[in-house]
Amino acid sequence: MRQEDIANGIGITVPTLRKHYSAELSAGAARERMAVLAKVLAQAKKGSTSAARLYLQQVPTSVADPEEGGNPKLGKKEKAQVDAKTAAKGTEWDDLIGSGANVTPIRKAS
Repeated sequence: MRQEDIANGIGITVPTLRKHYSAELSAGAARERMAVLAKVLAQAKKGSTSAARLYLQQVPTSVADPEEGGNPKLGKKEKAQVDAKTAAKGTEWDDLIGSGANVTPIRKAS
């Protein structure tokens, strides 16, 4: 349903609907997208090339699942720490530091 129709049905304005029911609106929309994609996938498995093309356009090519060994998305600080450990690789510092060096990041004084 359109948000205008939902708001009219329960007797509130659209901004009020969005303010107080944003989670429900998002969850409902996500459920509907999943249902449509499930039907498109079923058609693709039956051999429909147009359904397969549509499904592949909507689904990301790689979905990392931490339980399946994928890499979880890191925050800025965690990414910087990981990058700092391999910063010398491929540079003239690589020979000086070596792969077994224990390099700790410099912390700013508080």
